[in-house]
Amino acid sequence: MTARIGFWNRGKFIRLDVRRKPRQRRNREVKTLLFDENAVMPCHYCRITLTFTQATIDHKRPISKKGKTRTSNCVIACRSCNERKGNKSYKQFLFEIGKIK
Repeated sequence: MTARIGFWNRGKFIRLDVRRKPRQRRNREVKTLLFDENAVMPCHYCRITLTFTQATIDHKRPISKKGKTRTSNCVIACRSCNERKGNKSYKQFLFEIGKIK
């Protein structure tokens, strides 16, 4: 995806092409930062152990609710927990599964 950005300089519009990273590439980068590829980690919600290929990125604040793909907003989750959470907020899902009251 290319965004057209530019500025005016001496009466001429100078156009810059800024390339944005596709979402899958950003997710992969965040997943690599959160998870060592050679290690196993537990799911953030149900605590089952996951390998790098089994793990998914779950956004605490969903993208549909203006959440960003950043390490502070992402956790490692198994596919079933990630699908169950859907676009619920982090606290709402923790309440639903009984982790908080």
